[in-house]
Amino acid sequence: MSTPRATFCVPIYRGAAFLPELCAALRAQTLRDFACVLSVDGDDDVESLAAARAELGDSRFTLRVNRPRAGWSAHIDVLLRAVETDFAIYMAQDDLPEPEYLAVLVAAAAAAPKPSSVFSDVRYFGAASHVETNAGIEGERPERIRAQLARQAWMPCHGVIPKALARQGLFAPTTPEQIAEDHVAVLRMAIFGPVIRVPAPLYGKRVHGANTGGRWMRWGAAQRRAAWAELGVRLLQCALPQARHAGERRLMWDALFLRHCLPRLGRQEFWMATPDGAGDFAAEILNGLAARGHDVQELLGAMPVTLAHATAARLRQG
Repeated sequence: MSTPRATFCVPIYRGAAFLPELCAALRAQTLRDFACVLSVDGDDDVESLAAARAELGDSRFTLRVNRPRAGWSAHIDVLLRAVETDFAIYMAQDDLPEPEYLAVLVAAAAAAPKPSSVFSDVRYFGAASHVETNAGIEGERPERIRAQLARQAWMPCHGVIPKALARQGLFAPTTPEQIAEDHVAVLRMAIFGPVIRVPAPLYGKRVHGANTGGRWMRWGAAQRRAAWAELGVRLLQCALPQARHAGERRLMWDALFLRHCLPRLGRQEFWMATPDGAGDFAAEILNGLAARGHDVQELLGAMPVTLAHATAARLRQG
């Protein structure tokens, strides 16, 4: 029997209600040469275990139980690191791919001139109905890093990922209070190689009352601010070591500042400072970076508070 071309990695937690529909959508893929790992996070979720076992009549599907429970991001990381096929796909338990999803994305990845991740547009269904897009992330590595810091795309996490990248680890373990680890994961993709967009809504994201992102938005302002600052620290920790010189590090910092600290009309935000508060919030991010043992003055050429307020003044005028 030939080795499957790709592996769907499905981290499951309290997902019993979604699994029959998801597994039917996977079985309907026009590219049938795949494996699927249904992984239940913890052995006390008996409903999810029962629902996953019901899908094992298809030999492409296997069941594993993640002990002890790892949480969302660490669970994904465990699954991706174990992939043996050419490509890995993180498939959320409550989402649905179109039948052509795997065939189109694997073909695009195979045709790319460099090892690349490939993703599609997203069609929302359930409590919302619209199509959303993220731009691809191409060019040379410094340009790709700045683009992700400036845009903070998340959709590529739901595309096909080359095995060499998946096995490096994309999703670092986070606390329940942390948000948007997928933004950091896409930054790791951009460091690895081009992130290519297929302009078609081949991935379906279900909107319902228990969506993780919706719960984040119901947090209070102080908790959202702290989580947004922490995300900025995590992005900088990932990006800055890739710079070849101080000038590239400053450009990366500027890109993050513009997305993370300055409000933009019409842009949906998890949390955002007022224009007058951008310098203080930027200082909070840089002080968080320093607290992790990074010498901000050596990396970026100035002390955190000085740099934060100078950047705010310069970019507000620009």
